[in-house]
Amino acid sequence: MSGPGKYDSLDSLDDSKYEWKIRVRVIRIWDSYSNKGQKEFKGRNMLLLDDKHQRMHAFIWPNYLDEFKNMFVEGNVYSIRNFSVKTYRKESLRCTRYDKQIWLSNYTKVFPVEDEQKMERAIRPVEFDFFDIADIGELVKQSDNNFLIDVIGILMDKEVLRRFKNQREVEQCSFRFTITDGSASIKCCFWDDMAEKFSAAIENENETPLIVIIASCKHNEYKEEPYVSNVAATRFYINHNHRSVLQMKQRASMPDFTYTPPTRAETPKTQIMTVAQLRKLDSKFNMNLVMCQVTVKSVEESKIWYFDACSSCGKEIEVVNGKYRCEECKRNIPFPEKRFRIYVIAEDLSGAAAFVVVDPEVENIIEKSVFDVLIDQSQEKQGSGFPSVLKLFEGNQYTFTIRLNGDNLDRASNTYFVTDISKGHEIMDNNVADEDSFSTGPMNVQFSDSASISIADFKTPDTEKSTNTNRLKRLSGDDVVLIASLSDDNDLAAGGVKEKESLTVKHVKKEKV
Repeated sequence: MSGPGKYDSLDSLDDSKYEWKIRVRVIRIWDSYSNKGQKEFKGRNMLLLDDKHQRMHAFIWPNYLDEFKNMFVEGNVYSIRNFSVKTYRKESLRCTRYDKQIWLSNYTKVFPVEDEQKMERAIRPVEFDFFDIADIGELVKQSDNNFLIDVIGILMDKEVLRRFKNQREVEQCSFRFTITDGSASIKCCFWDDMAEKFSAAIENENETPLIVIIASCKHNEYKEEPYVSNVAATRFYINHNHRSVLQMKQRASMPDFTYTPPTRAETPKTQIMTVAQLRKLDSKFNMNLVMCQVTVKSVEESKIWYFDACSSCGKEIEVVNGKYRCEECKRNIPFPEKRFRIYVIAEDLSGAAAFVVVDPEVENIIEKSVFDVLIDQSQEKQGSGFPSVLKLFEGNQYTFTIRLNGDNLDRASNTYFVTDISKGHEIMDNNVADEDSFSTGPMNVQFSDSASISIADFKTPDTEKSTNTNRLKRLSGDDVVLIASLSDDNDLAAGGVKEKESLTVKHVKKEKV
């Protein structure tokens, strides 16, 4: 055992004995839960730092947690005695590359170090083990990719905080941004509580540049592009008082260091347009969201009104060799989700257009899921025909929020994907688009009862199938998340529409006043 007043260093610990004595700062505390079922509590974790700048992971089993209830506070220094040292087995998401960890038990003694100033050697407030951003891509490909990493970079760009409900109807939020070290950049995504805290922190930070340290982040890749995200052990630091931040500032002042500082994100007001204005938009239009006040004239009955979706990524799946298969997740899906996708013709006084409406907007309007409708059909012995509840859209007024894509702006497609629906026409006048910039003059519009048009009369892209992903829901107020992927381009392709498929609506006759 160590002599009186002597402490063992973290790098000297092994499994040869139990009577160890260390003095460390607790720089991180987080809890572990199982990923299955009800998320069973698995134990409490701590990342320790000693005066030799060594870091080591410590663990407390749930049955011993009462022994240390409220004893440890993140950032404080403690003297810890009598504990075991274990060699890692197959644990993932490890904060350090050291192959051993500390296990505390009911025999362990813990004493707070009250006066740090009297310590012979001070323990730093925090310590990092940085990896070059350029090397993260190679780290992802390594077979032992079970370590968390620390990265540092200057904030380049950021998006607005997104709020949504996941497939299990649980509210979540995410915040995406990019950092650079001058030679490479990496995309980052924070989730839930950390997303909210990070979003608020950078909005309240006035110093430039914003230098971000992400400690113990998870590295992975999406579409063969590396990115980092947060886990329970992750912490972030903005313009922290650390030597690495000073070095990054010095590097940023060099002539060959270039980056574009982020601007404060402001959510633009969504512009209100008539259908005629909407159909005249081209690639020069610089907004991807617009709103239309329309009346739904018809719902197409000949098309399948729902699709099968992956229970993990939300993308449409197909039957391969008799089994539902998600090519994105590279696995079979035994019980796929079923999601609405209906096709409608809607019009206002200026014209008509085809719209594709998907979940969760359909479900929000009819207050039933696809499974509910299928059960109703079974109980009412309606067979597999088109559900009558979906015909309730017809004749009603709605405000559609539409996400414009390349087909609409570059290839003049007149089929639009609806990302949000509100009943009725509730529009602020100051958001309405300038009519003069889109139309040639006032019109008197009459609707004929005999004429009809098909979806082929609209310019429509030829797409294979739906690629809509996460089932996200609108919350209250201005906190809106569209039915869109968390992929890099956030494009929405909610459903495929074939040129030869037809919808029947009343024809619009236009007569100048």
